[in-house]
Amino acid sequence: MGKVIVAILLIAAIAVAVWFFFFRGEGFGTGKSGTTGTDNASEAVTSSQEAEPAQAEVVFAEVTVKESAYVYNGGEYQLDPLMEELKKLDENTKVRITDDGGLVDAKEALTDALTKNNIPYTDDTAV
Repeated sequence: MGKVIVAILLIAAIAVAVWFFFFRGEGFGTGKSGTTGTDNASEAVTSSQEAEPAQAEVVFAEVTVKESAYVYNGGEYQLDPLMEELKKLDENTKVRITDDGGLVDAKEALTDALTKNNIPYTDDTAV
């Protein structure tokens, strides 16, 4: 009878230890300071924020290909004058190319010129 009670108590102690280990965040997930996983989550966010410099938000400059011309900032441009304007953009600005009945050759000329001048762009005309 005494062995049965000891076995039941031992099984109960193991069950309680397993419950704390898996369900209370006290398992292998503790950090170097012995804190729980919830505390580590906020530390991880803080550490990652300190390690990486803040990235500026990307701003888009929309250029619409319309037949063989380009519409930008309410004006219609040919390629060379447009590129002069786009070269003035801030480094956090990305050109968004859209289409309004533009010719394929005009779009390709624009993407080639943007690439040649290292101006980042996204092509929203591609399907």
